Amino acid sequence: MDRVTSSLAVRFELLNKTPDPLLVDVAASADAIIALFDAFKSAAFKPLRADVAGNRKKILSALEARPDKKTLYAAVSRDVAEGEAAADASVTNAFLWYGRGIRFCAALLRGLVSAPAAKSFADIAREAYDAQLKAYHGYVVQKLFTVGLKAVPSREAVVERLAGEGAGADAGLKAEFSAECLRFVAAANALMDRVDGFYAAKGCARKDKV
Repeated sequence: MDRVTSSLAVRFELLNKTPDPLLVDVAASADAIIALFDAFKSAAFKPLRADVAGNRKKILSALEARPDKKTLYAAVSRDVAEGEAAADASVTNAFLWYGRGIRFCAALLRGLVSAPAAKSFADIAREAYDAQLKAYHGYVVQKLFTVGLKAVPSREAVVERLAGEGAGADAGLKAEFSAECLRFVAAANALMDRVDGFYAAKGCARKDKV
């Protein structure tokens, strides 16, 4: 079965196979994140989906404009050298925000498969948001997300949508799904640890808010 979580695991493991990820592969990983948000079928995630889609577009636009800088580190290094790292349309800025979304999704899926059974999907999502995105959002954006969580589906419904029909009662299917989620979590966090270190070394690890 071609699950969203399988695609996420494969895409992010690919990004870790090279010292400097190709921008086309970064964009493909964003497609997988967008598909995850779509699978939730909840308006609460629409702003985050839009943010990922917008940053994906910026990355591909930058690649089209400067095809000689086809990897993430090369593009960021160029931005820094040209004084454009903080520019809204730069690869540096686009991946900064996309990376925060990656961390959120990793925390969200880890909670989905690892949190105590009694914990709701809304609580899991709130904890992931508080840990990974809240610090970068102003009051209005925080409030929009918090209000949106009141209408998210149940944890059981989310697992069925992501893992496949009957996953709740099929131990084998649920185990496969959980393994895919944890593969993605490991690959996503490994990627972000590496990129965060590169950003820090380049002096472009900002803490600004929206």
